[in-house]
Amino acid sequence: MSGGKDETGRNTCRDKYGDVYGGVSGLPVLSEEDFISLPLEKVLDIVEKAGRPRTVCFTPDGTRRAAIVWYGLDPGSPDFDRKKYSFEHPIFMENLMLIYDHGAENLLVPILNHKNLERPREFIEGTVYPGVRELLVGDEWDEFYREYDVRVRCYGDRQHLLDKGFEKLVEWMEDVENRTAGHKKRRLFWGICCSNSIEHTRLAHLGARFFSRKSRLPTRDELIEMYYGEVVPDVEIFIRPSEVRDSDLTPPIVTGSRAQFYFPVVSSMVKFDARLYRRILYDYLYNRPGVMGKRYYSGDSFTPEEKEFLRRFYAMNMYEVLGVGMRIGPHWIPTTRIHLPENNGADENAAGQTNKKADEQKINGGETG
Repeated sequence: MSGGKDETGRNTCRDKYGDVYGGVSGLPVLSEEDFISLPLEKVLDIVEKAGRPRTVCFTPDGTRRAAIVWYGLDPGSPDFDRKKYSFEHPIFMENLMLIYDHGAENLLVPILNHKNLERPREFIEGTVYPGVRELLVGDEWDEFYREYDVRVRCYGDRQHLLDKGFEKLVEWMEDVENRTAGHKKRRLFWGICCSNSIEHTRLAHLGARFFSRKSRLPTRDELIEMYYGEVVPDVEIFIRPSEVRDSDLTPPIVTGSRAQFYFPVVSSMVKFDARLYRRILYDYLYNRPGVMGKRYYSGDSFTPEEKEFLRRFYAMNMYEVLGVGMRIGPHWIPTTRIHLPENNGADENAAGQTNKKADEQKINGGETG
């Protein structure tokens, strides 16, 4: 392993085969800013060469909050939901187009878990129904499915929907599947009544029914096909804006060790553009695969400079926790501070002592020991 700088002075780190350490083998050496600035066709070339990501899970959230805070809508207004959807749906569609445009072939988009459907009936029919109906059978979304050649599947517990009296939802799910069955280029899986923790029980029942018919256990692909209607590749990128949690929305079976999780700070209704998604893509392609897919256990994998950088990084961030935050009214926002080493050792001492003193003051009620 050897470190150094390229012809522009950027830091690079290559292994003995000349590939970027921590990235997909054979990709061009690029800084994050250079990657973000590339023409789309160049980004697609890189994704094609890497062979990934092809399957992305995108979980829209924080939309009601964004409508109130960012767009200034009055939640007490009788036409709040109508106005919210008028903002939300075009932006939501652009989000999905953006991910497709950057090389994804399969999108899994969980929009309603079981808990969402436990709300009062008037809320479901007055708020949930109009939004879901537009996504599944609305004219603008139908045009999107045709233009992007998207075949739609809906996954989740349809029997539970029927038992709860939500026949309309099931009708729209079947309608969009039938209308888009001939589309071939891309696939979109809407998750409706799809809580991961609950659906695992239903998956066991599906497996048991398969065994009773065929006297053998289903293969993994057979179980996936029973659940999703088609065989779905494993999720490679999971994006969940606004909060650091999955909200019980990770797609069952196909969300495993290959999935890399990303948590944009603000709702996708506020900002989810090419720059933001390319930051995720760059990290996925250049930073994560080598260290998250391969496992380097030998201390010899680090150069002396890398070991020193990590040592100082640890020293500066001993009191930081990814996922801590604060409350603003009824909502949570992240506040984690990450400190990166500079070119001398003074930074770690200053940052470490500041963090330690601040925490000691909190623990001791304002007095340090």
